[in-house]
Amino acid sequence: MKGWLLVTWALTGKDLRLFLADRRAVVLCFAVPVLLATIFGMIFSQDQTAPKRLCVVLHVDQSEEALHISNLLANHPGLDVKTVPHLVGGEPLQDSWAKLALVITSDLSKPESPPKYQIFYHPTAQMEAQLLEGVLMETIAKKWTAHLQQLPTVREMFQCEKIAVNISQQSSFDAYGHSFTGMTVQYLLFWGLECGLVFLRERRTGIWQRIQASPVTIFQALLARTLATAVIAQMLILVMFTAGNLLFGVRIHGTILAFGVLSITCSFLAAALGVFVAAIGQHEARARSLFVLVILSLSMLGGLWMPAGFLPTWVDRLAPLLPTRWAMDGLREVVMDGGSFPQIVPHLLALLIFIMGFFVLAICRFTWFEAQQRKGFQR
Repeated sequence: MKGWLLVTWALTGKDLRLFLADRRAVVLCFAVPVLLATIFGMIFSQDQTAPKRLCVVLHVDQSEEALHISNLLANHPGLDVKTVPHLVGGEPLQDSWAKLALVITSDLSKPESPPKYQIFYHPTAQMEAQLLEGVLMETIAKKWTAHLQQLPTVREMFQCEKIAVNISQQSSFDAYGHSFTGMTVQYLLFWGLECGLVFLRERRTGIWQRIQASPVTIFQALLARTLATAVIAQMLILVMFTAGNLLFGVRIHGTILAFGVLSITCSFLAAALGVFVAAIGQHEARARSLFVLVILSLSMLGGLWMPAGFLPTWVDRLAPLLPTRWAMDGLREVVMDGGSFPQIVPHLLALLIFIMGFFVLAICRFTWFEAQQRKGFQR
């Protein structure tokens, strides 16, 4: 057992020494993600308001008339409606990704004329507020036509007040916190890809064949590459958040335990991706082109570049299938929302499933490849 561990550690040390041999490459490995995170933070910090999802939140009373109005609005193709019985957090739009909130201030079950409504809207959603007012007018008009032959005037049908809400006073959006978190996850994946490409290069140049000739198992070689990749990925996380804290005041508001466990898990996610690339890739150039596209797509759809509130609704349905969304949401929970370990348990479990999936597929692929080589079929 001791000899097995010594061999594995020797292979891990070899990979670490190769990484540290090129000092300029080491500096670029850490400097580029910091620079990109800074650029994204500067872009989003121009407006410190929290970005909101384009949907409508209805705060209605419990009367049948109010529920009828909300159902009619929900059937409108231009609105994404969520009905709630009371104000969230005591204020419209607070702790919500909505840009609009419709508050029915009158009890529609009582004969009050005209009913009163309030539309709260994000300052960047003035056009959406006008659209909601028009849809509300259309909906109430249809309701009146079902009972009357002649429509009353608009003021007789309802009164609507539009109110712009200063979200920045309620919950500020940490632009640099988001950008440094997102760029950290993205460059963890890129680092995993680079380690996988190094593995393909070693196989092409014959280094992998020499390792096979030694008393080293496939599992030992993969474990050593995984540990080396994870160690460097952890260094990248520490550098990113240290730079974010020193340059822009990015703080970890959650517990250190939760951040530490989640960062280690994300490091092994990068390592698992590298092993997976090495297993299924046959040519370095082809694998690089393919997986760069895959990583950029996962970064965009996973909310690493911009907050998830800016993304379409169908992306939310796709989110559980993306490791980047689980990693980003978990880090956001700890870094910006002050979450503790229990809050990130679902994210950890999801990431572990992805890690195990990558490793199982990689080991199966390597085992099959070695079996083919023993039979004399060189791919």
